[in-house]
Formats: sequence, structure tokens, C-alpha cells
Amino acid sequence: MKLNGEGQAAIMTTEQIEKILRVADPVSAMILQILRYTGERPRAVLNLAQYNCYHNPNIAKDTIVFPAITRKKAAGKKAKERLVHVVPALKKALEKYEAPPSFYMFPSPRDLTKPIGYHCFRLRFEGFLKQAKLNTYNFTLYSYRRTFVTTIAKQGLTLSELMNATGHQSTSSVTRYIEVDENAIERAMMFLK
Repeated sequence: MKLNGEGQAAIMTTEQIEKILRVADPVSAMILQILRYTGERPRAVLNLAQYNCYHNPNIAKDTIVFPAITRKKAAGKKAKERLVHVVPALKKALEKYEAPPSFYMFPSPRDLTKPIGYHCFRLRFEGFLKQAKLNTYNFTLYSYRRTFVTTIAKQGLTLSELMNATGHQSTSSVTRYIEVDENAIERAMMFLK
């Protein structure tokens, strides 16, 4: 749980994600959908260029390219480009989205030649949480990443497959995003004799 900027961002349910989408404006909803279905870090999503997502207007690519320059570097390593498969729900959302006349998918409202800033969007997201009456759940923009990683981890991927799917370069960095299921631990312990 994240309290006062410390700890982990809370995991979201599908119902909570949908509730936030209902109060978000179209541009913000598209940002949140990309966060939801790719598990990428917020800054990398906010810095997406239109050519990273589209062949041409309204024809979404089958993969989104997150360029290395927009991604966080691992300690002592270079950032790596990440390709993410576009699931049908995300493809549908991308094809409905009317991208502003800009190089960027999500330009700053004040300057179309720059992407929207992280802190600006974080404040917007906090407003959506209040509108959706979810501001007491310790959700942050990183809740989407934790939810994505936890969800796909529960599908039985090996650790290396999980790291490949999330773009992590070390086991310690990916495992901190996975929510521990105390009930599953308790059920497993019942088999000890």
C-alpha cells in the first residue's frame, strides 16, 4: 500500500478501472487504457509519438513501440526499447481515439509540440479518483503497472516470461510489482504435514 508517497501503489479491480474511465476525458481515458493494457511506466506512455501506435491515422499497429529514450534505465544498464502486443480491447480504443494534431499522442494542452507532463497528468488523475469516489484507495498511476504485472503473473508465466512481458531487466525489479496473495499462501500451507 502507498501512504504519503511511500510503499506500493494499490492494485485495482476491473470495476475500479472502469469507474475511473467513465469520469475521464477522452485523451486521459486513452492514456489510462494504454497504462492498463501495456503495464508500461506513466512517463513512457505520456511520451509516445503517434507513429509508435499507428500505421496512419486510425489504423493502430499490432504492437506499440516504447522507445528506449522514454524508458527508465536499470542500474548500470542502458534503457531498452520495448515492444508490447496490442490486445483487441486496446486496439479498439486506439482506433476510436482522435489524436490531436501533434507529433505526440498526448500533447500538452499549452504547447502541442511537447508531451503532457507527468505531474500535470498525475494531478488530473487524482481529480478523476475524487470524482469516482476512489481517492481513499491509495491508487496512483503506478497502480496500473502493478495491476498489469500481478494479473499476468497469476496466469502462470515463468519469471523470465514475466520479465519479457513487462520489460524488466532484473527479477528484483519485477517481483516488487507483484501483489502477494495471502490467501494463496494460507491455502498452500494447509498441505504441510
